[in-house]
Amino acid sequence: MSENKKYKLEGDATFKQSWRLAHNFARQCKNMFPQYEHKALANLFNGAIFYHHEKTGKKLSKKDASEMILHESKVPDCYIQELQEFLSDKSNTNKTNIHGIENLPRE
Repeated sequence: MSENKKYKLEGDATFKQSWRLAHNFARQCKNMFPQYEHKALANLFNGAIFYHHEKTGKKLSKKDASEMILHESKVPDCYIQELQEFLSDKSNTNKTNIHGIENLPRE
């Protein structure tokens, strides 16, 4: 028999909440990023959520995450922008940021 559980909505969003949001956002944006499979896009959105809140210094709260999940909110523009910036930076960088690695001695 299942019981309705009541959770306190204080503090930072949980691991499960951030992944739930990431998967919701990946489903919503599959046409915007057709080059990515769902799982890869969810990973990218999970990173976008994390890094957006790291940059702003304001963590995603359990309450905000819960409301976005409950209402299946549209993807906030800030997360799309964060993802687009990441993908733009990724395409403009080398595979490694260590210059001269090819000249190091090998055994």
